[in-house]
Amino acid sequence: MRTAARLFWTATLSTLTLIALAGNGFAQAPAAEAAPKTEAAQPVSGESPVKVYVITLRGELGRDVTKTPMTEALKDAKKNKADVLVIKVDTAFSVHQKVMKDFDDRQAGQAFNQLETVRELETLFTDSIRDDKEWAVNTPTGKPRLVMWVKKALGGAAFLPWSSPEIYFTGDGRMGGVGYMEYMFRNGDFAPIMKQLSLRLGRAKGLAEKGGHEPKLIEAMTWTSYVLSVNYVGDQPVYVEDASGEDLLTDDGDPKTGHADAFPDIMRFQGNDVLTLDAAKAFKVKLSKGTANNLEDLCFELDIARNYVEIKGRSDAIFKDWSNKVVKAEEEFQDTVREYRRIEVQGATPAERNKLRTRQMSLLNKAREILKKYKESVNPEALGDPENIDGQIDLLIERIRQQIRLDK
Repeated sequence: MRTAARLFWTATLSTLTLIALAGNGFAQAPAAEAAPKTEAAQPVSGESPVKVYVITLRGELGRDVTKTPMTEALKDAKKNKADVLVIKVDTAFSVHQKVMKDFDDRQAGQAFNQLETVRELETLFTDSIRDDKEWAVNTPTGKPRLVMWVKKALGGAAFLPWSSPEIYFTGDGRMGGVGYMEYMFRNGDFAPIMKQLSLRLGRAKGLAEKGGHEPKLIEAMTWTSYVLSVNYVGDQPVYVEDASGEDLLTDDGDPKTGHADAFPDIMRFQGNDVLTLDAAKAFKVKLSKGTANNLEDLCFELDIARNYVEIKGRSDAIFKDWSNKVVKAEEEFQDTVREYRRIEVQGATPAERNKLRTRQMSLLNKAREILKKYKESVNPEALGDPENIDGQIDLLIERIRQQIRLDK
């Protein structure tokens, strides 16, 4: 691996340096203090440094990480003329602020509900950048090099890295938590249910195919009864959709055959009913190109360590600001609805009554504007979890208008 090679050559060069110093009478000289680390390697003479822009995704996918803040972060990366765009995935394993549990068979539905958010994000940092004629940098393609760096990609976030050809893991990186897909729909006709499941699985596999990765790994991550093993020809994986390969990735998870994972193994992401990838496994099956625990190591793996500079952009501030606004929006929505419900339409004259009705409409319009701006992130439970809340607000406003017209 590149990391081992780097350690070998560092040690070798250090030894040669000491030998040379000893030969010149400097063997007893005290060692100089190590130079402090900087944000970038020293540029090679005559070459412009490679600009690396890191966007770290924290918090909850679909709440803290959505299309709006990602759009703004990418604008900042474009402004800074990023040559390498690193998306570091370190998100919470939660939906609507509730922590997901790997042993909960409802997780597949929750994770696949986040898939549409993933597809929106993926379009932003692939197709949108590709088609943006104004985003031109000094790379072979004229576009930034997209790199996914996985620390914690559990739940819906597990689908996020696949669309990039270059995926790396941290040493403690994890990707998964999207299993038990066949339990998404418990009731109804078998044929329509299978059609729905096939549609969702196809969308997820499409991300893998776009990034040039093996879509069978997606199926192994999501479908409990799917069996996948692998043989290695040289160091290249050859997948087998049964248990005959030398390395069993997933079994059928059937308790009747004794293949169901034990509860403690599931809790530690160590079972094989569904596939969970760590750094070692992801590298072995060639999904990951390497392991890096810090940006310096990552840039070494990317072969730009000798000549890069990290751009300290605004992405962290952009995502933090969005998260704060979402919290305030939920609170403001609740306050607005409470004020609307406190209004009792009373009065001796139509003018008095209609004044109160006009106030009701004003509050409903305010609630609708809040929802319109932040609907991609707000927690439905914070809004009382109503169905079709947009339609309900429109219906209430129209009803009030009719009351105004009739009250004469």
